[in-house]
Order: sequence, then C-alpha cells, then structure tokens
Amino acid sequence: MKSIINKIYSFFSFNEEKSNLPFTDKFLILGCLFIIIIGIYTVYDIQKYADILFWDESLYMQKGLQLWQQPSLDWGPFYNIWYKLLSYFTSDKIELYYLNIKVLCVLLPLLLFIFLMVNNINPMLSFFVSILFLYSYINLPIWPKVSHWCLIVFLIALIISKRFINSVYLKFLTIILGMIVCSYIRPEFYLAFILFSCFTIIHLFIYRHQYPIKSIALYLSGILGLFILVKLVGNPTKTGGNGRMLITFGQHFALNYSRWNNITDKPFWIDWVFYLQDNFIHKPTSVILSTIGHHILSNIGNYIKSTSKIIISFILPIFQLKLTIHSIILVGITIIILVKNSAIQQFKKSTILSAFHPNNDLLKILFIWCIPTLASSIIAYPRDHYLILQIPLYLILTVVFIDSILKLELNLKLFTLVAIVLFFAKPSAANFDYFDLLRKEKSLSNVTTIQYLQKKYPTKIVKVFDFEGDINTMLPKNFTSNSIDFFKSGSTVVSKYIDSAKIDIIYVTPSLLHSRFTQNDTLLKAWISSPEKYDFQKVKTGNFEPYLLSRIK
Repeated sequence: MKSIINKIYSFFSFNEEKSNLPFTDKFLILGCLFIIIIGIYTVYDIQKYADILFWDESLYMQKGLQLWQQPSLDWGPFYNIWYKLLSYFTSDKIELYYLNIKVLCVLLPLLLFIFLMVNNINPMLSFFVSILFLYSYINLPIWPKVSHWCLIVFLIALIISKRFINSVYLKFLTIILGMIVCSYIRPEFYLAFILFSCFTIIHLFIYRHQYPIKSIALYLSGILGLFILVKLVGNPTKTGGNGRMLITFGQHFALNYSRWNNITDKPFWIDWVFYLQDNFIHKPTSVILSTIGHHILSNIGNYIKSTSKIIISFILPIFQLKLTIHSIILVGITIIILVKNSAIQQFKKSTILSAFHPNNDLLKILFIWCIPTLASSIIAYPRDHYLILQIPLYLILTVVFIDSILKLELNLKLFTLVAIVLFFAKPSAANFDYFDLLRKEKSLSNVTTIQYLQKKYPTKIVKVFDFEGDINTMLPKNFTSNSIDFFKSGSTVVSKYIDSAKIDIIYVTPSLLHSRFTQNDTLLKAWISSPEKYDFQKVKTGNFEPYLLSRIK
C-alpha cells in the first residue's frame, strides 16, 4: 500500500526548472533561420497543387473576416482572430486562404524546434526532426489547419513557462491559460484544462509544505479567476451549435463503414446521417454494441498505424504521394553523417529510462494535453489533424530515446553541413496528396470556379448552391446563398430546396452527384442530363469534372 501511495505522490510531483537557453544561442539562431528559409522554399507554391476546400476552413476564415461586425463564439473564435490578423496583409480571400497555409506550415516546425531547444534536447537532433516534420505528410497536406494554430498557441505557452518563469504555480497558470485559449480553438481542450487544473491542485495539496501559503492562495485565486472568466465569456464546449459531437461521431463512423465495405465513391462526410440510420435505428442492442465495438477496435488499430507512420516520418520522408528518391537518399546521408559524428552508447534499459528523467514533468503535461485527442481518436477516428496535436509528445519520446543511444558531437560546421544537405532533400508541394473530395483527377477546380464567378458576376446578386461546404464563403458579398442551410433545413430533396431557395447556379461536383441525398432526386437528374429543357445551361469553367448549371442567361 505504501508503494502505491509513493507512486501516486511521485506522479503528482513537479520540479521543472527554468531553461537557461539564451536567445543568442548560435544553434538556436542558425536553426531558426534555416527552418524559415527551407520552410518558405518548401511551401511558397502550394497554391499550384492544393485546391481550396470549403467546409470548416473557409467558415473559420469567413468568421474571422466578419469578426468586428459579427463576433461569434462558435467555430473556434481564437482561430477566427488569427484569420482576422492575417487579413490585414491581404483582403483577397483566395490569397488569404493560401497565406494561412504557408505561415502555419512554417511556423509550427519553427516553434517545435524552439520548444525542443528550451527543453535541453540536443540541438542537432532538434533541428533534424523539426525539418523532417516540415517535410512530412502530417504538415503541409493536413486539412483543416485549425490544429496547426491550436498547437502553435500551446507551444508558445510551454516555451514561455519553461524559458521565462521560475515559480511552479506561475508555470501552472501559464500552461492552464494556454489550454483555455486552445479550448476556444478546439473545444475538446477544455477537458485538458479541467484535468490539468485538477493535477495542479492535487500537487499543491500533497506538496503544500514546499510552498508559502500566500503562493498557494494566489494560485487558487488565479484558477478561480480563470473559471469565472470562462463563465463570463462562454463555455467553449457549448459552442458550434447543437449536435456537433453527434456530427463528429456520425461522419467518422461513416468513414469507417465505407472502408469496411470498400465504398469509395460516396461522400461519407455528407451522407453520415444515412449510415447512422442504417446501422443504429431499430437495431437490436446486441447489434448496436457489436457495431460500436467494431468501430472502436478499428480506430485503435488505425491509431497505432497512424502514430507509427508519424514517428517513422521523423526519420525518413517516405509517406509522400510521390516518393522522391533523392530526398530519401539525402536524408539517409544526413543520418549517416550524424551517426559517424556520435558516440554510440551501449543499449541499456536503465540508461534509456534515466534519459527521460529530466523531462518527466514535461511528459506529464503532454500526456494530459493528449487525452482529449486520444479520446477523439478512439471514439471518432484518428484523423491526421487530431494526431498532429500529439506531435510534441511523440517528438520528445522519439528524440530523447535516440539521444540516449547516440551522443552527438556538436559544432557549427556539422550543424551547417546537416542544414545544407537537408535543404537539398526538401520535397516539392507537388509531392503530397491533398484531400480532393472524390474527384477523379487532381485539379484546382474550386479555385478556378471561384475566380470565374467573381469575374463573371462582379456586382449582380447571385445564389450558388453546392455540396462542397459552401463555395459562397469564398465569394464576395453579392453571392448570398448559404448551402449549409440545406442540411440545417431537414430537407432531403435537393431539387425542391433549390427551387424554394431560388438558387441561380448549381455547382455540380462528385459530392453532389454521388450523395444519397441526390440518388433518388429525379428532377435534379433531369436538370443535369438535359439542362436546356429546364432553362439551365451547362458552364465549364476548366478542364476538369466539376461544372456549373446556371439559370442566368
């Protein structure tokens, strides 16, 4: 019993010391410069290869652009603020969309490098894994980018607490504040805020003899103040509209079901309600439990596969759509250079475990931070934009393990050589696979269609309907329709909705054509097969599958 109590006490201990890394450190400065230069060169032409997707990302942007006129707490308000800040650099929505991708995809690896450095991780290894993260499939192609911004905010909180703050209770408050802010980007991190608040309160109770009563009282007052602030501003878990958790589960169950049954031509993210009806309505309890069990077991298996891929990508860039042999060879050469300039240690369990001791407190923070996304991965699905939020934990575990075996020599010449070799190993934005919503060919159909509509109807009031997540969020104010209203209305007949809403233009895409919402819509099929008979005209905006049906002559 005593040993169990001691283990509990040990878990709630916290002795993290302030980092003394100077911001004039030559490796820190060089590493940051190299990451910025290589990062810009990697992402600068992303707009040539990744099409704009609507749904979540464009909605975040729209709410950011409307922030001062229509402030809203739903859909990640602190991400909306970020978009508003970026909008001061460009007012063009297409440019803003791609600017956000470019900045976040360089800023995140940069902050990961600084985070590793202030936690006293070997500079060479910190730089190497940060660059490989920059090059990985878990960075540039990930959509939506809200998780990038969320992790950046949390990393800033961790860096501040480690580098600038001495007292434990002020460290706690800084990290907790970071978690609160993140909960207004992704609501699930309100759970992390609650859990870490409980951890810190238990710590201060168990180790109360180490702290002045005034300090404990100040900390508890700070915690109480933060809870009051959340109450006044609004609980982040209650934003985003009713049923958001149901939608999340439904969409990801539909994804799993599609994979179990090899369904590759249906938009599961739209048709999820039908999948839930088919599998859960009027079904015996035993069948429902079995289906849920299958779903969870699939998620656990996919989680293990996905995390394994992520960890491997810290070492080799082998999960790109188009593998570039020269990248793999150059990264392999870098690894050989690092190994040749290191003293390989004997593989001992005790040595490896002792290497983690200086980071025990950080690992506790990161473990609590990862609980919400771990729950989301098991209950919903381990999507890459959930798993990216666990990257700091994976990085620390991976890099400390490597550092316990390889004791790298450190000098500026070696650091510069590694940077140069890795620069030439960089992949192109063309090498990655971007989510394309059932399209047969890779294209920029959404961007091209947006540009066509903007040019064709600069001032005319036009209503455009689509199944891509609302193209109108990327169009000027004279485009007034909101396609999401169709799903909110409870309507199941697309053609009836289009007529009642007086839609002028239909954006015909694979998502619309293959959805179960439209498979029995005979009128819509007639419009598509013989548009002229129904006063429509077919408009091709480019050499790709999607096109427009327009009532405007």
